[in-house]
Amino acid sequence: MSEPVSNADELESLRADLAQRTAERDALKPHDPLAEMWRELEAYQPQADREGHGESWARMCSERTKEAAEEAANCVREMSEWDAAWAVARIAKWAGDAVAAIRRAKEAKP
Repeated sequence: MSEPVSNADELESLRADLAQRTAERDALKPHDPLAEMWRELEAYQPQADREGHGESWARMCSERTKEAAEEAANCVREMSEWDAAWAVARIAKWAGDAVAAIRRAKEAKP
């Protein structure tokens, strides 16, 4: 049986995954506005670590799901970082809207 993974190990794994995904994405789309948004969010990671919500921030940047963004927003909100929490919540909504628009466009194609 394997030993349980500690939070520090999980966070390190998330950071490694994030670094790999960032490198792959940046190589493919250097001038993509969405990639730029994620680079900016990822650049906040050291500050998120210092402020105590680094794990949820790293998960959001790695998974890039609405649920992960909402979790990060909730953690930031708990840390009284209202501006950052609002920004993350808007990103989650915007990403959801973007996915819906892409799906509608795909369905309209013959």
